[in-house]
Order: sequence, then C-alpha cells, then structure tokens
Amino acid sequence: DQLSIRSDTVSEIMSELEGFGAIIRKRERVAGMRGPGMVRYFMNPRVATHLAGSERDQAQREAPLLQLMQGGKIDE
Repeated sequence: DQLSIRSDTVSEIMSELEGFGAIIRKRERVAGMRGPGMVRYFMNPRVATHLAGSERDQAQREAPLLQLMQGGKIDE
C-alpha cells in the first residue's frame, strides 16, 4: 500500500524473477493458516550473498543456475 503497487503486480514481478533464477521462493506452513503457507523469498547465491569463504562457495554450488531470457521468454 505504501508503494501504491497492487499485490498481484508484486507477485507477477517476483514470479518473473524466480523464473530466471534471480530469487528462490520457499513456502512455509504457518500454524492456523489455511492454504499452501507463507511465501519467503531468498536471493540466489549466484547473484548475491552475505556469506563468505567456503560457506559462500557451497551455497553457490547448490544454487540453481540463472537462465538467459530473450525478449521476456526463457531460452530452453
């Protein structure tokens, strides 16, 4: 609300970022909440991370690769 952006627009943007691997989406079950759970977003460690040294190296090895997009469509 403070940004005057509709929630479905934010969801669409986040889905696009997830689509090419910039972010990772994880759902967490919340006690008493119906549905699939709350969404938490994390930066792909191949893009940015606060980790250092061997922890960073391991996170980057395990992270999904980024995908090249041409004109908004994922190349496969």
